Amino acid sequence: LSMTAGFLFVLGVSASFLAVDLIGMALAQGVWAGSATVVSYVWGTIIFGDHPQHPWWSVFGLSLLIAGVVGIAYCDVIAHRQQQTQSLDGCMGRVIHVVRALRHLLFRSCLGESSGSGRRERLGSKEELEPLSGDINGQSDREDLTATEVKSSASASATNYATGVFWACSVGLFGGSILAPTHYLEPEEQGLAVMPSFGIGCLLLAPIVLLIHSYWTGSMPPFNVKVALRPGLFSGFLWNISNFLSLMAIPAIGYGVAYPLLQGAVLISGLWGIAIFKEITNRRTVAVFWFAGAILLTGAAILAAAQ
Repeated sequence: LSMTAGFLFVLGVSASFLAVDLIGMALAQGVWAGSATVVSYVWGTIIFGDHPQHPWWSVFGLSLLIAGVVGIAYCDVIAHRQQQTQSLDGCMGRVIHVVRALRHLLFRSCLGESSGSGRRERLGSKEELEPLSGDINGQSDREDLTATEVKSSASASATNYATGVFWACSVGLFGGSILAPTHYLEPEEQGLAVMPSFGIGCLLLAPIVLLIHSYWTGSMPPFNVKVALRPGLFSGFLWNISNFLSLMAIPAIGYGVAYPLLQGAVLISGLWGIAIFKEITNRRTVAVFWFAGAILLTGAAILAAAQ
């Protein structure tokens, strides 16, 4: 069972790469963090029977937690929309903002265009979509895009978007279930005793996933050992510290509370982006980030208190 936890971890990490490649980091992270929160909550409260003393407060706290995670993932998009709203005056401005928001959601759903820092797949510029008239000899400067080609391109983009969301949800499913198998172990086999078997499970499945990926794509990804070895080892070291602490937290407060709280890691990663890497410098975006972080922390506090 401990090895199964390692298998789930490898599957979750593998699916995260596929999701980010298709829909971008912002959207993918928001989807998998939210879905992992729900999945782990279902494991703890429904399957394991860790029923909270105040169910409705627990659900309310969980909702705030998910809203905070999504808000952090989309802080730049929310800030941009807010700025657009404030630049418009009166009732007509609000109507225009609603229309723009609906149009944005429609294009993102149909064309697979992800928000924020996500990867965007467009059909082409206006000039590329406008039909080009040929010269007097019937020769055109460039080939026209037919209606069939446009429809095919839009269909492919929508497929990529749906596939990316599917993989992001898979990350949440695997991630929210990583430590669920350890619930069925004997008390003396839980906690720190899980770590060796967990590592063996990761070690066994990771090469298999790599071989499947290489066979599917027809190429082996570059390892870049000189560049990636030290940061990779340090990242693994930090992650295992967090994994150890989560193993200690689950017996104390239950799986349905401990694992949703772990999704608050998105707040810490955002702080790294703001304070260290300077990825977010716009004041309005930073303000939205802190507001979403406050919602996340409030939800976490309510979720813990309801237990």
